[in-house]
Amino acid sequence: MAYDFFQNKDCEYFPCHENADPKTFSCIFCYCPLYALGENCGGNFAYTENGIKDCSNCLRPHKRECFGDITKKVGDVIKLVQRTKPAKNDLHLYIPRLEDLWFYQKMMSDPKTMSYNAGYSLDFAGYHQDTGCIDYPDEVLPEWHSHWVGNEPDRFYAYIQRTSDGVWIGDVNFHYNPENDWWDMGIVLYAPYRGKGYAVPSLKLLLDHAFRVCGINRLHNDFETTRDTAWAIHRKVGFQELTRNDGMLHLILTKEDYLAQNAHQM
Repeated sequence: MAYDFFQNKDCEYFPCHENADPKTFSCIFCYCPLYALGENCGGNFAYTENGIKDCSNCLRPHKRECFGDITKKVGDVIKLVQRTKPAKNDLHLYIPRLEDLWFYQKMMSDPKTMSYNAGYSLDFAGYHQDTGCIDYPDEVLPEWHSHWVGNEPDRFYAYIQRTSDGVWIGDVNFHYNPENDWWDMGIVLYAPYRGKGYAVPSLKLLLDHAFRVCGINRLHNDFETTRDTAWAIHRKVGFQELTRNDGMLHLILTKEDYLAQNAHQM
């Protein structure tokens, strides 16, 4: 079983643990694959005063006889880092009160959340071109709230809320564009909740409200042609490509098409 033992004697650190026997020291796991399991790794570790896991005295990954036991526990690491999809129907739309807009301020001031909005030449107060963040001081919130909330179907705004624990994970909106006779839409997931399977169900919540509740006839969205993930998510819920202009992808979804695609939910 040659694959369970390997040595790299040309490595300047070989063997990389004190008191290790160079004759039996295996390099097959240069870095221990079970480190992320913390106290459940099964090795001879200790924690420093700063809370860092220190494996200096652990030779388990470097022993040939331990190879099988370590590979069996790799599945535990996979489970630990595996993305978990949100439970079905665990999301709903929440209409924020004025006092709830601290979360909107938090998202708009978070560089990771707003990175998609960086680099534009936008001439309005509070916009930060380097980060894409937008300042919304407390004094402007009452007017903003009255503009966006309670004005359906012309304008709609809501938080995306997890039903299981009440946590807000992002927001959705749409507003009427009279020049094109469609409603422009937007969706933003707060950065800590991206990549966790929330995008599609959140977008479906917006579409259901727009088409089934408000009865609008078509939704439009646009973003850079380089945002492949965003395009894939919109395509998954039924959006179709309308046009591509100046590096921007324009998408459209009609009420008729959406309801036909989701007739089983009627």
